[in-house]
Amino acid sequence: MLGLGTWLFDVDTMVYSGEGILIISDDNGSYKFVVQTPDKKKNFDITVRETAQNGNTLEAIFGVSQLAGKDIYASITFNGDKAEGYVKIPFIGKVKIKNGRKIAD
Repeated sequence: MLGLGTWLFDVDTMVYSGEGILIISDDNGSYKFVVQTPDKKKNFDITVRETAQNGNTLEAIFGVSQLAGKDIYASITFNGDKAEGYVKIPFIGKVKIKNGRKIAD
């Protein structure tokens, strides 16, 4: 599985600007994602609907409880302990996630 571990990204949107943590884990052969702010005060309940691996790029369609019934699309390209990509979020649009660095396995 691609990108397993804990990643720290820089995020800049209309509603949040700062760092975000993405935890990617193996859940019995399926991807599990947890997204949180660095202070762990805000977590997002993610339901993974679909994933695809294209070389060193992981693509995912998922939902979050805060946007019930809406799909979010993510594409993250991993290069060793670095990563970058984007997320398409309903009502917000395409958000770049950059300067990704692996902070834990």
